[in-house]
Amino acid sequence: SHLFEANPHFPDRRFWDIINAPVNSNKNYTSLRPGTRVELDPLTMDLSFINNPGGKTGVQSANITLPGPNDNSEEGRHASLADAVKQYIGTPYNQLDCYGLVVRGLMDQGVRYNGHGGLREKLEHQAARDGRAGNAYFSGEGLVEQAGIKVYSKSIQDISNPHGKTDEIYSEIMPYLREGMILSFSTPTRGHTGVVSRQGDNWTYINSGVIDNAISPGRVSKRVGEEILREEINNWCVLAAGRREPLMVTIGQVDGNKLRGAEGHKETI
Repeated sequence: SHLFEANPHFPDRRFWDIINAPVNSNKNYTSLRPGTRVELDPLTMDLSFINNPGGKTGVQSANITLPGPNDNSEEGRHASLADAVKQYIGTPYNQLDCYGLVVRGLMDQGVRYNGHGGLREKLEHQAARDGRAGNAYFSGEGLVEQAGIKVYSKSIQDISNPHGKTDEIYSEIMPYLREGMILSFSTPTRGHTGVVSRQGDNWTYINSGVIDNAISPGRVSKRVGEEILREEINNWCVLAAGRREPLMVTIGQVDGNKLRGAEGHKETI
């Protein structure tokens, strides 16, 4: 914690949320040696430690690198969010979760997420104005609601026939589907987001989670993958029915006009 306290970018002691995050809770901080470099992935909050035998032994501020998109040049930016996230297919979930995948894709399109004036800061400020937790809008629904355009949103209160409800939802959203749309599912206890894509005549869903309906045969694993959209809708209908919870389905996209002036960048603290 003393490394974060020495870093001017963490004046409000929010670093305790990072240290105590699930991805970091089992790490052996007491075994860190003097001179170890500490790096933070702001999308997953994962702390990694790189030993530097020749480093200084005094107390230093944390050397925290905020990774940007893979290619920030104009030529490297993707016209479609679907194209932007495809490059991460195969990445393990513990390295890139569903929200982080969408954010990374937006960054690859040139959206400024981190830093002063970035999308993350805007979401945090809006949450504060609404009297909610700072990360309340860190979801696909939050991105669309606060920084985008919602084209479809429906709350299904009771699902007694998951397969029939799947057909109904799929038929309803068909007119709104476009490659690159952000599609989110949520119940009172669970939430998920990803990006609409297409393979031939089939609509697909690029997301990070348990990939059990992949368009290409393979073992079920927790990673970034591309799944058959209808089957993913069915998964959520079955889940909501089993838990006897309402299901919210939202489709939208981040609005460039609301993010005017944003540029992709890499920032190092």
